[in-house]
Amino acid sequence: MKREKLFALIGEIDETYVGEARGYRGDQKTVIRNIAAAAACFALVFMAALTVIPRVFDGADPISPVGTEANTEAIFETKYSYSVTDGEFSAYEAGKVIDAEKIGEKRGDVLVSAGWIDSNHVWSEKETLRGEIYSIIGIPTEVAVALKFLDVGEAVTTTHYYVLLNPTVEYEAMEEYRIQPMMPNNPGDEAAGEMPE
Repeated sequence: MKREKLFALIGEIDETYVGEARGYRGDQKTVIRNIAAAAACFALVFMAALTVIPRVFDGADPISPVGTEANTEAIFETKYSYSVTDGEFSAYEAGKVIDAEKIGEKRGDVLVSAGWIDSNHVWSEKETLRGEIYSIIGIPTEVAVALKFLDVGEAVTTTHYYVLLNPTVEYEAMEEYRIQPMMPNNPGDEAAGEMPE
């Protein structure tokens, strides 16, 4: 379509506006900033791709820092752990929180060693707390029991029951209460929705 025809269709356009539009150039500083921002974004994406893509094809974890795949335990933080100090359940391992309606009869009073343990299994800030052992309804005590703390420690509460699992017995019904080995950026040893207060 020719210019004159377009003008006729649009209507009378003042020539001063047409002249101003011809001479308009955008603010050069804004244009330069936009180009610089786009180049910076491209460089960031390019560097991330150079870092992650080769690690994916090598079979390495693309999220872990370079050089930690062989010994990932080195990057773990400490976690709060507990165990019965002596007696029948002293070899049992700490598990997740269990609902109170699954708790059976009381089995006895115990002392519990609790505190922070690092990835090398070295204890720090260890404390001794009083607790009670309960059976779990439908689960033999040779497989697992529940522990209720009577003393509030640094990271425990007296309002919850914690599972203690026998590490030598595999029992499918108790797998949901087993705490998985610590993983980087993967906390969550407590049951969903049942975090201690």
